Amino acid sequence: MEIMDLSHNDDLVTVVRKCNANFKQLYYTLTQSSRKQRRIENRDIDEALQTLGDNLTELQDVIVPNAIDDAIDEIVNVTIPDKIGNLEYAGSPSSGGNANMTNAILYGHVDSSSTATAFTATVPGLTELVDGTCIMLKNGVVTSASGFTIDVNGLGPKPSYSNLAAATQDTTLFNINYTMLFIYDSTRVSGGAWICYRGYDSNTNTIGYQLRTNSSTLHASDKTYRYRLLFTSADGSKLVPANTSTSTNATAVRTTNTRPIDPFGPILYYGSTSVVNAGSSFGTGSLWQQYALTLGYSFNSTGSALSMSYPAPVYLRCEPQPDGSAIMEDFTQSLPTTEDGKIYILLGRAYSATAIELLMTHPVYEFKCGMIKQYSPNAYPPIGSYLMAQSDPSGAYVGTTWQQIDTVDTTGSLSIPLWERTA
Repeated sequence: MEIMDLSHNDDLVTVVRKCNANFKQLYYTLTQSSRKQRRIENRDIDEALQTLGDNLTELQDVIVPNAIDDAIDEIVNVTIPDKIGNLEYAGSPSSGGNANMTNAILYGHVDSSSTATAFTATVPGLTELVDGTCIMLKNGVVTSASGFTIDVNGLGPKPSYSNLAAATQDTTLFNINYTMLFIYDSTRVSGGAWICYRGYDSNTNTIGYQLRTNSSTLHASDKTYRYRLLFTSADGSKLVPANTSTSTNATAVRTTNTRPIDPFGPILYYGSTSVVNAGSSFGTGSLWQQYALTLGYSFNSTGSALSMSYPAPVYLRCEPQPDGSAIMEDFTQSLPTTEDGKIYILLGRAYSATAIELLMTHPVYEFKCGMIKQYSPNAYPPIGSYLMAQSDPSGAYVGTTWQQIDTVDTTGSLSIPLWERTA
């Protein structure tokens, strides 16, 4: 076949260049639509095809009749519909989109037919398990405390492991409708595992560990029973239970422990039913710095169910001591409006009539100088100091002893006693 040299045909070269540019524009339109995962705008394609068709028709007059028409028919009627049909875009399934393509993390649900130890889950768009695969699952059954496996889209059951503990399977109890984040790790255990990253319900003991503390070196000052608030002893060496009652009923009368405490020391919650003997250490994992707890196990002077206002703060009323320690009295939800010689330690906030959420910080207050202010034991005058007052200062400085040693004339008509602190 003779090959014609058309390089000097200026009209033909111009048309070919136009067609080449049109093909590039059409290719760009299709590929950009795919990369951006959006619906292809028909207007964009129509304009690209129209321009290409006009130029190919012009080319057709120069080269072979009907050949270009056949090529255009192939592009318009076969190639382009086939490519468009295979493209997916992010959007609502009702309009032909893939909802999971809008998410960086695939979302699915645990099927209601699952058991507490064996989950089956459906996650649209997930076809294989590779390291780093992330999914969010809405739970359909309560998980088992002995651990559970997850079979996603029939890809095989894999055990769930906590992101915090490398050696053991996840035993956290997740309720129905709880949403969990899992990341697949093929090397965590033989055969692969789902690593669970989750938060906790701040008001539900059965779901949340909340904030625990290492208990292995902390010891009890007195025999300690279930579900008690613990306070730091005055010397900081022990944890003092709010009471030493043996009752397992939260509505029983509790006699408050009178052992001195450090009003500024840590306050912890003992969340176990095991008895801890005086001088013994608390079991690992049994103490919490922040927790939702039934207050009646720690303070109950009436012998009936508590009836707290909520949500509202809850304080521990104490009597301050000359050495800076304090003696516990009872809980209260109100601060004084006059000077009463007491101090008030914030325990937390009530979230029901009988329960509080223990907070991590515990400021101490007193009513002094006509207002509520933060308590400072260093504000007490030291032994041997002098003070002018109309009445015995021990009423204002609880636990101190004063002796009147003189009377001072201030104006010639008004005399004020002079006191010395002796203890």
